[in-house]
Amino acid sequence: MGSIYHTVTDGGDECADNRRAYVRLYPNSSSVEQYVQDTSSTLVSALQTALEELLAHGAINYYKIYRFHADDYYYPCVSTDGDIGGAFREFLDGSASPGCPNPNGTGDDLFSVIGAHTLVHNGECKTEEVSGGAGDDCGSSTEGSAFSTGRMCWTSATCSTQSSKVKAGAVQEPLHQFIMWTHPDVKSRLYDHDGGGIDHIDEHSLGRINSAYEVTPMLAYHELEFDPSETCNGSASDYGDTYTASLSECTKKAVEDIAYDSTCNDQPTLEGGCSS
Repeated sequence: MGSIYHTVTDGGDECADNRRAYVRLYPNSSSVEQYVQDTSSTLVSALQTALEELLAHGAINYYKIYRFHADDYYYPCVSTDGDIGGAFREFLDGSASPGCPNPNGTGDDLFSVIGAHTLVHNGECKTEEVSGGAGDDCGSSTEGSAFSTGRMCWTSATCSTQSSKVKAGAVQEPLHQFIMWTHPDVKSRLYDHDGGGIDHIDEHSLGRINSAYEVTPMLAYHELEFDPSETCNGSASDYGDTYTASLSECTKKAVEDIAYDSTCNDQPTLEGGCSS
């Protein structure tokens, strides 16, 4: 499927082992394509920062950021006013009718391709519009991690004048797809913020407010739901007023937990050219 996607950037050794993180970006229209065009673009630069940190930490051995060739096929014309996940899924698997929303135009089920399939739109800074699909079961072929299956998420490229917030959200949503809150090692790192038991919302406690009072990606959009002391390793004593694409140590370790667990990551070792 190389011609369907343009490789924006990558890093690490794809052939080293099976801890490869693939992020596939789908600009919703030509107006947002500039935000995912190359490594100087707003969202790609943020994703590259985070993925390079995961690489340096040893959580992954390789990453690749792709952009869907929408100009050769169709833009995923998904309205942010409706069921974003349902419409995006229909675009990816090709089950939608022509029009808007529409099939992807490739003739392929793109959802079957592993990685974090990330819709980039120009909607609002609301948690339902900067979010992702459900399912966090490493033992399931349909709810596994993005290391093993196709997972969906969506984020806005333009929803705030504060570009650091836009960047943090664009990092958080793909990372959710590589982190499984049900995994015992990950679960032990989370904080039960509402007393109702650990659940998927508590993945946000993997973020933190750092010493510069910046909100790291996993806590973005949810910083007011958690006391700073409830987040990764405790945080600065006050709420952050800006954001960063740089990851907390807890986030790196949670990705590492999943990447090294064969039930969560069953990627085959690549042979014969090592390309995906």
